[in-house]
Amino acid sequence: MVNVWLDFVAAETEAHLSQSVLRPSLHAVNVVWCCCVVGFIIPGILMIATGYVDCNAALAVFLITTAVGFSGISFAGWSVNHLDLAPPYAG
Repeated sequence: MVNVWLDFVAAETEAHLSQSVLRPSLHAVNVVWCCCVVGFIIPGILMIATGYVDCNAALAVFLITTAVGFSGISFAGWSVNHLDLAPPYAG
């Protein structure tokens, strides 16, 4: 239960942080795209690297934990999608 609550809080915090990064030269679509790319590519690379770890359990746990941590960045990309599509109805 606590895990779900913390996941929700982290996702909403990352969404607001990604919106605060916006500058006049940086469009919202670019921020969302960058969050999604970082949140999907880095965990993918780390999970592939985990497959090449021989018998080092500590390194495997570190790589998987880091991959899951970086996958949280993708929440900032898709959790603000309703704000971009229909701001008056975003709740």
